Amino acid sequence: MADQKQLAFIRLRAAKDRHQDDGPGVTHDLPLDRAARAPGGRQDREVKLSAAMDQSLRRGGLMLAHGQNRTVPEAPTKRDAVIRLKGVHKAFDGAAVLRGVDLELPAGETTVVVGPSGCGKSVMLKHIVGLLRPDAGEVWFHDTRIDRLPEHKLGPVRTRIGFLFQLSALFDSLTVGENLAFPLREGRPATAADLTARVGEALEMVDMSGNEHKLPAELSGGQKKRVALARAIMLQPEVMLYDEPTTGLDPERAKGIDDLVVRLKDRLGVTGLVVTHDIVSARRVADRIVMLDKGRVIATGSFDELVRSDEPRVRAFFEAAGHAASI
Repeated sequence: MADQKQLAFIRLRAAKDRHQDDGPGVTHDLPLDRAARAPGGRQDREVKLSAAMDQSLRRGGLMLAHGQNRTVPEAPTKRDAVIRLKGVHKAFDGAAVLRGVDLELPAGETTVVVGPSGCGKSVMLKHIVGLLRPDAGEVWFHDTRIDRLPEHKLGPVRTRIGFLFQLSALFDSLTVGENLAFPLREGRPATAADLTARVGEALEMVDMSGNEHKLPAELSGGQKKRVALARAIMLQPEVMLYDEPTTGLDPERAKGIDDLVVRLKDRLGVTGLVVTHDIVSARRVADRIVMLDKGRVIATGSFDELVRSDEPRVRAFFEAAGHAASI
């Protein structure tokens, strides 16, 4: 329920902010290649959809009605930092959770954050979308310092960041199709036919085609994760945040989610930040591993570099993972 409220808060605030900024009558549909919707083989449709979405992501911005381009910064080159946290501190009731976190997310890469329970991983994620504000430090999205933005100006940033919640946060009373259409209905006016096509395309991307009319209660845990991921990419985000994406899934379904994380990076150029306790998953999806402990970054590097680290806390963490770290 908490995840659902956070999701609704993000979507509704973003929708309201877009309407305030742009005025009435402005739509924000990202026109996809119409050929991707024509009858044809699945591979043909998927390739065309991926190319269209990739082109939109590289542009780094949205399209206005009648095909007019919004003025936006050029998309970052690989290795440019899309998101930066500088000296971020956060405490709750006097208990420090983040103690000066410094983190950069290189464009087009997947960064995985690992660490013991309670070390601040999920709290850090919520700072990136403005659900929490730091007590000290800075949070940047490209050249915009978002920790100082008033609530009504966070909307344009949030539409460029997808969030996969740990418990999926699907609306129980809505069908799969309605869950996916929710971000577009709230923020980007579209025809019923366009909504149907966009929902179908997103479900195909996560291998869940044909499930539009099911309720979340009819889905398995792995299927709910896939649907939640499909909803997260409906606004074609530049960045995806994944909070414990494989928690509660058996190894086969967990691998399926990992494959989707890699697919989004490879096909759509999405920059990813994954928070996880799952060492096998971390090894599969990470370009880079960051380890948090007691609210601080204590190690950064490739998976193999951290496994071989001489830092006692890093070594102890990976030794506790045992066989999982050597698979």
